[in-house]
Amino acid sequence: MIAVILDTNALMLPVERDVRLFEELDRILTESYISLVPRPVVAELHHLSDGAGVEATAANVGSDLLDRCSIIDTEADFADDAIVELATTETVLGQTEICADTTTVDSTHNHQSDEKDIGTHTNVHNNIHAGRQINVEADAHSDDRNADLIEISDRESTAEATTEIAEDEYSTIKQYVVTEDRPLRNRLYEHDVRVIGIRGRNTLEITEP
Repeated sequence: MIAVILDTNALMLPVERDVRLFEELDRILTESYISLVPRPVVAELHHLSDGAGVEATAANVGSDLLDRCSIIDTEADFADDAIVELATTETVLGQTEICADTTTVDSTHNHQSDEKDIGTHTNVHNNIHAGRQINVEADAHSDDRNADLIEISDRESTAEATTEIAEDEYSTIKQYVVTEDRPLRNRLYEHDVRVIGIRGRNTLEITEP
């Protein structure tokens, strides 16, 4: 699983640089990912949106994109410090991953909602099929395992299967930060964090530390 942390300027890219942010992330990231935004970034966007001109418009659009992300509280109050904190705190990322995946599956199971609404963009429905497959296999072997058969709802099975997947992937979680801030990028490189930034006119690329 990949955790993609979005800086303020990243969320403003659709207006300022004509970047289709989530389409580009889908293109360059081949694994499932969740989009995380530290709360100080949210505050910075709201502050900028109160202004005028292109910057305010970009901040307003960025604020709208927050609906597709998970907002995370941090100890740091300044946006750049909060991003570094989040990008280097595996426990926070692991807990967020499990919570986001389970919530997404429950929402999809009951309401057929768009998985992108909470920032989980690929392979979400596979978790549902995995949960159903577990039930099917249990039914197929019920004659031999009646004593061990546990009756459980599809929803509970799906949630448990999803949590197990998230826990298994916790140890291999990868952190990426989307930013165009050079000083922040250099700070992230010092912590071996991968950075995603602009390549050319309006496409994104991954830069290794």
